[in-house]
Amino acid sequence: EQAVIFIDACSRYIWAYQIRSKDAGTILTCWQHLCSWIRTQTGHPVKAIQTDNGTEFVNDSFDNFNNLQGITHRFTVPYAHEQNGLVERANRTLADGVRANLLSSGLPRSLWFHALQCFLYCRNRFTKSGLTSRSPYETLLGSVPSVAHILPFGTPVMAYIHPEKRSDKLDAKAVEGKVVGYNEDASFQVLLSQPLRVISSRD
Repeated sequence: EQAVIFIDACSRYIWAYQIRSKDAGTILTCWQHLCSWIRTQTGHPVKAIQTDNGTEFVNDSFDNFNNLQGITHRFTVPYAHEQNGLVERANRTLADGVRANLLSSGLPRSLWFHALQCFLYCRNRFTKSGLTSRSPYETLLGSVPSVAHILPFGTPVMAYIHPEKRSDKLDAKAVEGKVVGYNEDASFQVLLSQPLRVISSRD
């Protein structure tokens, strides 16, 4: 598995989608979802996208969607890496962030996408853009994000188990886990060991 990255050139906000392959249909689905999210959350449509000349971007389906949405598709010149400098710098930063999260937490590499999403969640809210002196979140969405709930990746926590999910009245009300991410409603994604799974928890 791998990830496809999208970056807003103005705010420097970064999105990542986990994908099994870089086929045209998968990439188009991610792009359609992102365009819908941006329009819904900001009230503004996407105006342009810049990509390389990979076949996942250069195809009739991708062109048709962009044309219908009025999105201009710009291409980088082959082998002109400086034109994709923003993306290449971001890829290095994200790789370093994932590596740091996994090493500092001692969690397995299989959780790489959780480590990536957790890193992005924090980066989009903490990092100050040189373009605006505000975080990517504030620049894109127009409000200051709450960060009081954020804990380091892998922090041990006790996750509350809702009564309806307990098999017995004497079962524990909370179980041990580790923070591996956040949902957009600020709830935690918690890794449980018995059995090994990730759950969402507010408490």
